[in-house]
Amino acid sequence: MAVKNIKSLAHFIAACSEIQVKDDHTLFYRGHASDAYTALPTIFRNQNDDPKKSRYVENEGELFHNLVTQCPEEFKDCVSTFDFLVKMQHYGLPTRLLDITSNPLVALYFACCSLIPESSRDSSAKNGQVLIYQVPNEDIKYFNSDTVSVVSNLARANADFDFARDNERFLHSIQAEKPYFKPHINEEHLHSVICVKPKLDNRRIVKQSGAFFLFGMGEKKTDPIRISEAYRPDIKHISIPKSSKEDLLKELSTLSISEATLFPEIDNVARFLKKDIKIKEQPKDGVVPLDDIIPPLYHTLIVESLMGNDDLLQQVKNNPVDRAKKGLYPELLQNAIIESQEQHNDTALKLLVEDDIAEQFSETVFNEIKQRAEEIA
Repeated sequence: MAVKNIKSLAHFIAACSEIQVKDDHTLFYRGHASDAYTALPTIFRNQNDDPKKSRYVENEGELFHNLVTQCPEEFKDCVSTFDFLVKMQHYGLPTRLLDITSNPLVALYFACCSLIPESSRDSSAKNGQVLIYQVPNEDIKYFNSDTVSVVSNLARANADFDFARDNERFLHSIQAEKPYFKPHINEEHLHSVICVKPKLDNRRIVKQSGAFFLFGMGEKKTDPIRISEAYRPDIKHISIPKSSKEDLLKELSTLSISEATLFPEIDNVARFLKKDIKIKEQPKDGVVPLDDIIPPLYHTLIVESLMGNDDLLQQVKNNPVDRAKKGLYPELLQNAIIESQEQHNDTALKLLVEDDIAEQFSETVFNEIKQRAEEIA
């Protein structure tokens, strides 16, 4: 059963409310910008979606190990293969993970955020879709589950992996992250799709109310497997007309569901702000007083934070201004601004995105630190 012709956020919420939730089950959602999309992880797709090219899964082990080899610092905090996969998914490497969310509004955003018609004759635009899954609570695993370790370690295996032949070597891979793991693997787990709740140590996962479907293998390691139909409720999806996408995105933005909030990394926030920038009339002299842009209390907060760094104070006191400004100061200032985002998001974003304001702010903060540093006996 499908609900169609969603034209407003209220209509979408009403459609979601019609879903009958079974006892001891949890609803998850996934938004697709095109209703032709199949709910499969990228690893099972052809390279660049070109049917003439091989599928990523045929080189899965190489992709996994090469990324870790070339970027070891990015993975130093990972303690399990699942941790590696989550981080790889974050950076766009094809994995066995399929993103889902417990927040239907987040799924709606992803159904609307691309393939939007630029004109009435735009043939590249597509209708979107929000897929709905109802997973028994007993089937939901956590990131440290033994079953999750078993399925995740398929990512390390060669393309010709054969459980009967490679059982012992595969077991060693699992025991490397879980020394207590008993020498028995339930082969059925390798042929399943598991709903997994990850660690909440990633800002993007937190903002998106994220979880994952972790895909095992079909008959062979390179064969895809489908999500169980038992996880689909009576209403399996909600259709989003392409003509409604732009208006729905505007409504979602008023509820803080946007690129800036769902992808909180600084480059994504900056891109969102540039798309939505508003031209302001400048004063006749072309100069806006910094205090009219950056609250004085925020200025004081940053100064006090930097004054606590003795190395910076010594550098400011004992070096010419030009040299002192190029030392520790730029990085420490930026870090202080980023750390202030949680309580002062709007102000911090101005300084991280708008170069002119950031330059003024940097100059005034530096001057105050220099003055106070020189006053210290």
